Amino acid sequence: MRFFAMLAFMFSTVAYANCPELSGTYQCTYANSPGVTEVITVGQEIKDGITIYNYNGQEFPADNIDYSIPDDDYHLTGGKFRAWCEELTVKGKLTGQAMHDGDHIGDLDLNMTISKTDNVLKSIIEGTMTTREGGVIPLREEITCTIQ
Repeated sequence: MRFFAMLAFMFSTVAYANCPELSGTYQCTYANSPGVTEVITVGQEIKDGITIYNYNGQEFPADNIDYSIPDDDYHLTGGKFRAWCEELTVKGKLTGQAMHDGDHIGDLDLNMTISKTDNVLKSIIEGTMTTREGGVIPLREEITCTIQ
């Protein structure tokens, strides 16, 4: 029994050690939308050995478990999101049906990578949207944020 307790502790320590410290308030710019900026706030805490990130008030655990996203008939329905830490980056996966004005326009499959170097937070989101007609549209956005 002690062996299993020690093993559980080791895994929780590894989960904590691999997650980067991202807390702060950032000014972000989008590579695909020059001139567009946004201020975001990121917080984090450890609960039961799992890093929980808080992005502008929305919490997500970095535990590699799929979580349902509430439907929004104008943007996304049937959404699932999971996040995990790997080599001092936060990785994520988002799937769901893309919506526009209540109409299903395609299926999303997006991957996210977030890393921080010095005071710069970088996020890369890439993947595809498969349209109702079967076409595949590649998607990619690079977001660079500097701490305020």
